[in-house]
Amino acid sequence: MRRSIFATLSAIVLVSAATPAFSNFVHSGAVSQTISEGQQDQLNARNSRREQERNETLNARNSRAQQERYETLNARNSRWEQERNETLNARNSRAQQERNETLNARNSRAQQERYETLNARNSRWEQERNETLNARNSRAQQERYETLNARNSRREQERNETLNARNSRAEQERYETLNS
Repeated sequence: MRRSIFATLSAIVLVSAATPAFSNFVHSGAVSQTISEGQQDQLNARNSRREQERNETLNARNSRAQQERYETLNARNSRWEQERNETLNARNSRAQQERNETLNARNSRAQQERYETLNARNSRWEQERNETLNARNSRAQQERYETLNARNSRREQERNETLNARNSRAEQERYETLNS
């Protein structure tokens, strides 16, 4: 029976060299009384190397996967950003165009209304100015006519009086000549 136990323990030691999980089981103390301190150090070193290699492999795999994921996300985000910028640029361009057209139409209407207001105001001013000038000219013309008429009337009166006196003297002289 002792031989079968020893054979079983020897098989366990051999299997533990190929099985990290079992070597951890051995390391935990379950069968440590059958493994020497040198063997334990070898197992620990081997397990440490395997764990290190496993970690490096996983880290490299995760690093590549993470890199690929970042590149995929960056490419997708870059496309989305490009599409978003193009959409925003197109929307802003349309909005700017509509705003410019609205402002141009509003300014055109305001300019038209301003011209019409100025034309109406200028027309009224011109009408009032013409009426004022016409009234002033009419008064000046009337006064000039009255002045000329009065002057002509005085001259005509004086001429008539002069002619009447001259004619009266000539008539008197003629009568006197005929009577003598």
